[in-house]
Amino acid sequence: MSASETNQFAQDVLAASEPTTLVSHRSQLVGFLRRKLGCAANAEDVAQEALERALRASREQPIKYPRAFLFRIAANLLVNHALATKRRRATLERAKELLCADLEQQTPEQELAERQQVARMKCLVSELPEQTRRILYMSRCEGISQSQIALQLGISKTAVEKHMRRAMARLAPLRQDAP
Repeated sequence: MSASETNQFAQDVLAASEPTTLVSHRSQLVGFLRRKLGCAANAEDVAQEALERALRASREQPIKYPRAFLFRIAANLLVNHALATKRRRATLERAKELLCADLEQQTPEQELAERQQVARMKCLVSELPEQTRRILYMSRCEGISQSQIALQLGISKTAVEKHMRRAMARLAPLRQDAP
């Protein structure tokens, strides 16, 4: 988070009544998250995200139990973090398998075809609008649901679906060329 974003967040906290209550639970929240994640830096990041989400929600309606609300948001973010970590590990494992596969099993033509396929994919993805690329990455690489993507980006689920259709249509030639 940049300094200006941090300052804005601090101003928002001072401007609202419930955010003061929310922020008063910050140290407990970070401790909870540090125990769950085993990493102080990740705990700080998740705590910051939880506080930001709680602050946004408090602007829309009063929060009856701020501490419980804040910790529920953090628990949900922990689930998202665990799922994203699991997906990253699976993706890295698959990439490792592909990179470390016995190259003697592949003919030079097969290896070249795979490299060309990857190059075509990179080219097609780079031609997508930035928002569409971001949504595709969040969906396919991070495994975030379309509903969650919509919430995180502040757009409708229908808009997320439209971006995914656009991305899949653009990548369709790759599926047709697949061996």
